[in-house]
Amino acid sequence: MTKSPIKGTILYFEDDDQVSKMIVDFLTGQNFQLIHYSQFPAQGLIDIKARLEQLPDIVIIDIIMPGMNGYEVCKQLRENYLGEEVPILFLSGQIETDDILKAYDVGANDFLAKPIRLQELLIKLELYLKLKKDKLQLDEQANSARQMAFEAMTTSSELGEILRFHEESYKAKTLEELARLLFKAIKSFGLSSSLVFFGEKNHYFSDDEANKPLEEKILLAFRGKERIYSWEKRTFFNYINFSVLIRNMPIEDEVRYGVLKDQLCLLFNGVDVRVNSMNVEKINERKTMTLKITADTIANMVMEMENEKVGLSEKFEKIIMDMETNISSDIIQFNLLEHEEKTLMDHIVLAIKQSSAIFETSLEKEKQYKDVMTRLLEKL
Repeated sequence: MTKSPIKGTILYFEDDDQVSKMIVDFLTGQNFQLIHYSQFPAQGLIDIKARLEQLPDIVIIDIIMPGMNGYEVCKQLRENYLGEEVPILFLSGQIETDDILKAYDVGANDFLAKPIRLQELLIKLELYLKLKKDKLQLDEQANSARQMAFEAMTTSSELGEILRFHEESYKAKTLEELARLLFKAIKSFGLSSSLVFFGEKNHYFSDDEANKPLEEKILLAFRGKERIYSWEKRTFFNYINFSVLIRNMPIEDEVRYGVLKDQLCLLFNGVDVRVNSMNVEKINERKTMTLKITADTIANMVMEMENEKVGLSEKFEKIIMDMETNISSDIIQFNLLEHEEKTLMDHIVLAIKQSSAIFETSLEKEKQYKDVMTRLLEKL
């Protein structure tokens, strides 16, 4: 037959053998464990602590005993052993007002008159046990509520840190500045870390600013693992553009570990967005520079073309003017002979040929400029 569990442990002081045997037998039969003394032991609390592994659930004290009386025993226990939590019941053959006041003064909780009515004693003991159990439950609920409140405040604080990082990350213009902001956020979680940004050239950073070639190699080695990969207390977070190593994840606390992984993913998603935007900014900067160079080149070419056209126009104008001068000079003579007419025509033909040559040169130049500009535009 399975033995019923112990309801509670009672520390009992009583010098009357008949009364003590009756109470011990009765309460033992009700599944209580009793530690009985006929008087306060000579070695005092040393003896009591040796017999009890932990504080008793209830103390029962007879007032009239040899050596220390019940009031003195109660005061000794309350001040040096029990504290305020363990209930103390007094037993006495007489209950006067002064006795009740003395009991209250030394820290007792209740008073029972002799002769003891066992059922009344049992009811009181079970009532105090229930009160203790209820108090323990309330304490646990309070502790749980405090823990939940603490976790909520911690989570709220960490989410606030993540939001601050996201806001400040857009002020970072270099990977080094972004790394500093990230380490600041991670340290607020009580964690230490390092990271590598991947690109044409890898960039390694550590929160303690130390140069750790081996740690960089480890980050590169674990880059091909899962998005989140744990190795002992170290946890790796791998993204396309970077990997982060957390050196001291609290793996022994599963709840905290799970919360931190979620929080860090939110943080690193922000890093990923910022790195992508920085890469786009670099591409746009290169495009802008290329466009500027191209625009300057085309502007110079246009200036050259304009200058060339001006020069050609001046040459053409001069030829025409010279031709007009020559013709005018010849015409003055009138009565042109054949050779005179030929001379006049020769001037006109020469002027036309020279003008045609100038315009052919201009067209060739424009064709060359057009080819150059076409090739430049194809590279934009």
